[in-house]
Amino acid sequence: MSLSTKFLPAYLRFVQLAESFDQMNLSSKLDHVERELLDRLITAYYNNEFPLMGDLTALKTIASQATLHARIKSLIAKGFIDLVADDDDSRKKHLVPTNLALMFYQNLSDALVKAGSNSIA
Repeated sequence: MSLSTKFLPAYLRFVQLAESFDQMNLSSKLDHVERELLDRLITAYYNNEFPLMGDLTALKTIASQATLHARIKSLIAKGFIDLVADDDDSRKKHLVPTNLALMFYQNLSDALVKAGSNSIA
């Protein structure tokens, strides 16, 4: 028995929209560690913070340092993150989200708004 989507809570509609969005971008599919890292990087970006590689590889609650480093390199290869040299010390590289990453989160935000606009009072 299938239920109409109008009876689903807004969050579940959002999950469905987000999953369909992910399926449209199979070549840039992110695993859960990459997604967590990108979530943290985007949050930092909107707080006008630009973490260094070491800042994100220190997040041991997400994964081991080696795994985090590999996932950051993967996000760079997939085009979600750029490395930008520090103005004062060029040996330091800041992690910055690319336009692809910003568009990815804008599309997720649009899906969230769409899911919420269909909610039943």
